[in-house]
Amino acid sequence: MQPLRSYFTLALVLWLTFGAMTAQAVEPVKPALFVNLTSVDPHRVEMALNLSETAAKRGHVVTVFLNIDSVRIAENGNPVFEPSRTHLQNVIKAGAKVIVCPHCLGYAGLKEANLISGVMVGNPDLTFGALFAPDTRVMSW
Repeated sequence: MQPLRSYFTLALVLWLTFGAMTAQAVEPVKPALFVNLTSVDPHRVEMALNLSETAAKRGHVVTVFLNIDSVRIAENGNPVFEPSRTHLQNVIKAGAKVIVCPHCLGYAGLKEANLISGVMVGNPDLTFGALFAPDTRVMSW
């Protein structure tokens, strides 16, 4: 009777050990979020950045793509966009990636040197890599 109890105890220990590991490994991957922001309208910017920051804090991979007029909120030192820029910096601190459209940057008369820290100038690999990553959701403002 003693060997049977030993086998049962061993089986229970293995099940508890590896069963717990399997449960952790099965946790679903959260979808990525690609936020397309084109506007400098304070309400639109706040909506896009609030959603982005919240998603990043909840463990989603988040990319914010600034294009058209919104490239201006990433300009270092422009007092007009200070509240939006501060919010953008909080989004970066939360773990989101921020990409600026290079064409729009030039059209706005800005250069990479004008951008706040943590903002990247886009290229096809960077932008399309985030946009077309598997299981990515896209929202636009």
